[in-house]
Amino acid sequence: MNNSSKYSYNAFGMNILSDILLPELQEHKGTHDVRISKRIVEGVLDGPENGMRYECSDPSNFIITIRKTIRFNIKDGNSIIIEIRPETDEKLIRLFLLGTAFAALIHQKMLFPLHGSAIRFNDAGIIFTGPSGAGKSTIAAAFSDAGYDILCDDICVINLNDYSKPLVYPAFPQMKLWKDSVMEFQHNEQDLKRILDGFEKFAVPMKKFYGKNPLPLHAVFLLEKHDRANFAIEEVKGIDKFKLLFEHTYRPQFINLLKIQQQHFTLLNGIGNEIKLFRIIRPEANYRLNEMVTLIIETLNQQVYGIKR
Repeated sequence: MNNSSKYSYNAFGMNILSDILLPELQEHKGTHDVRISKRIVEGVLDGPENGMRYECSDPSNFIITIRKTIRFNIKDGNSIIIEIRPETDEKLIRLFLLGTAFAALIHQKMLFPLHGSAIRFNDAGIIFTGPSGAGKSTIAAAFSDAGYDILCDDICVINLNDYSKPLVYPAFPQMKLWKDSVMEFQHNEQDLKRILDGFEKFAVPMKKFYGKNPLPLHAVFLLEKHDRANFAIEEVKGIDKFKLLFEHTYRPQFINLLKIQQQHFTLLNGIGNEIKLFRIIRPEANYRLNEMVTLIIETLNQQVYGIKR
């Protein structure tokens, strides 16, 4: 590919050549397999007043339009063309580029984006997934405080290697934490940037980021909340494991639009057959992060790695 562009990065297991500055990402030198191009559009883009619109007449050409100000054209799993109005907020561009637009590209590549956060444990990847507000980023940050590396936050890219074993790929060294979690980990709010102006979620640099090669994926923890005082944990098996992985796919609506249902189900089946999946239910109030970290470590040691007390 042409290397005349300004910025060169690595994220999600991809080497990226970009027209726009992406300070969240790791720099990269060498060949590239994804190209990000920028075009300025005069006037108003044809899109919704608020929210997003998806168009996909051809699976190799996926279009996302946001708030009449940004259009992403995701092509062939190797190109993202960004059309923006001159006054468009750069934070807004990067937020949707590194989330929704890359999710479409990941789906086009027939990889599996799981909505969650991942840490490095015993030289393997462990992912925390769950519904919005379940505490995926918060528990990953707690493991980071305990000395563990973080691989990714928000989107965890998984693929099967040549031996049908699942791998999880590092993303980039930034987390997104709500204000209460920022206070929990004693970050100075004044030193952090908001994800968007007026939004109570902050971009937090990872203290310990594992940004090297993909790691084997050994376990996924599904986080849920309840109104009881204690934690509960159980292993999920059989068809329920497959269903939960599908349920927490990042942007699952893209699967039908891209007509990749069979490929996605085959990939999920291969991943589900090779990993352990646990449901961990935590109290709604009084999170007790240290207790939860200890419970997860005990579960991994005993039920994944067979280490007895």
